[in-house]
Amino acid sequence: MNVSFIEYVLKKCRKLFLEKFSYYGLSWIYMKNYSIIDQIFMKIIRIKNITFNKLENDSFKNNKIKNTYIDIVNYLIIALIKLYVKYNKVKISNLEYIINLYDNIIYKIKIKFYINKSKFVNYSTDNILNNILFLKKTFKKLSYYQLKKNYLDLLIKIIVFLKVKR
Repeated sequence: MNVSFIEYVLKKCRKLFLEKFSYYGLSWIYMKNYSIIDQIFMKIIRIKNITFNKLENDSFKNNKIKNTYIDIVNYLIIALIKLYVKYNKVKISNLEYIINLYDNIIYKIKIKFYINKSKFVNYSTDNILNNILFLKKTFKKLSYYQLKKNYLDLLIKIIVFLKVKR
């Protein structure tokens, strides 16, 4: 797996996160984590619908799919930020603090990816959907560390999948 691609995707995610932050501010702070998982679930269903839509050309379809996966990556990072804030009982004070948390999560994604490169190959939209369904079913039963691990693993799977879809 090309490491520069991971860097490219994460930079694209960060840029989009900042753009959307300028539009929506901290509106996501009021969402519950299971609501974020529901949003991700809807994005995956959207990807499946785009995939089966015969009316659009392939490059347009692929671009829509990639952009939707970028949204999913950002939703997962938001879920990790919210998880951190709740577990550590800290208040989100300003944009710099949020960006610092965002960048820390990106750093953890990179470390986890470098350590476990071969573990995250051969995934499909269905595998990712199954991971989301697992989270939907078990969310309230999982500990902070289990959720964090599942979110990070799913983030890496999606980024690797984006590389394959490229």
